[in-house]
Amino acid sequence: MIGSPLSTSVHATDSRATSRPNRWPCSWITDIGDFFAEVVSAERKAAAPVFLSDVEKPTGESILDAEGLPVLRNHPTVLFGDGETFKSMVALWTAGNLSRAGMKVLYADWELDAADHRSRLEALFGHPLPPVKYLRCHAPILSMASRLREICQQEGIHYWIIDSVAFAVGVGAETSEAATSYYAALRQVGVGGSLSIAHTTKKVANRDRGKEKPFGSVFWHNGARMTWLATPVLRKQGFASVQLDCRKSNLIERPGRRLAKITFRQDATNIVIDAGELEVEQANNEQPPAKPLTASDRIDQLLRRSGPLTRADIQKSLVDVSPDTLRMAIKRGEYQNLDGDRLWTEARLGPLEEWEKANRNGQAPEHEHEQEP
Repeated sequence: MIGSPLSTSVHATDSRATSRPNRWPCSWITDIGDFFAEVVSAERKAAAPVFLSDVEKPTGESILDAEGLPVLRNHPTVLFGDGETFKSMVALWTAGNLSRAGMKVLYADWELDAADHRSRLEALFGHPLPPVKYLRCHAPILSMASRLREICQQEGIHYWIIDSVAFAVGVGAETSEAATSYYAALRQVGVGGSLSIAHTTKKVANRDRGKEKPFGSVFWHNGARMTWLATPVLRKQGFASVQLDCRKSNLIERPGRRLAKITFRQDATNIVIDAGELEVEQANNEQPPAKPLTASDRIDQLLRRSGPLTRADIQKSLVDVSPDTLRMAIKRGEYQNLDGDRLWTEARLGPLEEWEKANRNGQAPEHEHEQEP
């Protein structure tokens, strides 16, 4: 074969035509020439500069809130993370919610098949299923860009999901060439809003926490207008939670952290995405449970509130403490017998005179707060 089959060179085109005199009609050169002329003309028109003052302002909101997960309406968003962080499920859930909101959504899949996603969609939404369009893709996205553009135009697609980038690019995803060709393909397809599922390939040092990037690459990071990092939080029988952190947001204020809670039942899957503090952080920040108060502690608290009491009065107040336990606590507690068999302990509660003086003034002794268990 002479030259590239897609070449716009007139010489190459003429050479291919004359090398197949019996296989092509005589008008072939003219027809192809006209076609190339139209392509070149369209490209030149598309590249023509305009005054920004003549450009219409965007209509509608620039952000789509898919039941808790903000994504950009007209620009690429990337959801990335390690395996088993439920990225594809969150993406399908996003597609279903946008579809139910009236948008025409395409799910372009390089990993699973239609039956798998149909089952997932039914588990997530039940009947009737959201009208999400599905396309199983078998070639790199750049080579499919023209066909994808045609499909999206015919179907009137407003938003699309790419699952996943690593398989869609068809080459090593970590390279700068892969990133630039991928974003070029997105532009060629012509649907502004997209959610791309990507992965992480590098361990992140502690000093770089909060700076994670898709595939660990600055090229993937820079090409997207918004990125979300998915990190597993909890996994147990019938339940999983995933932390979602926005790592880049060019066009709007960076959204706060989200927590996706995923509940699995026999015939249904439920996803709830909440903003705010995460379970894992709450668990880390929780104080250890207080030790239960001993009988001596409770006697001290009672005397601190009421003043000296007899054993009988103490027993009446601490009805849940057995007489034997109370007797042993008093014996070990260094309590002094005052007049009328009332009990007090200066070792832990301070001098009785000090307590009486504070009690007359309506104030607690200074040492009370120090002695509070």
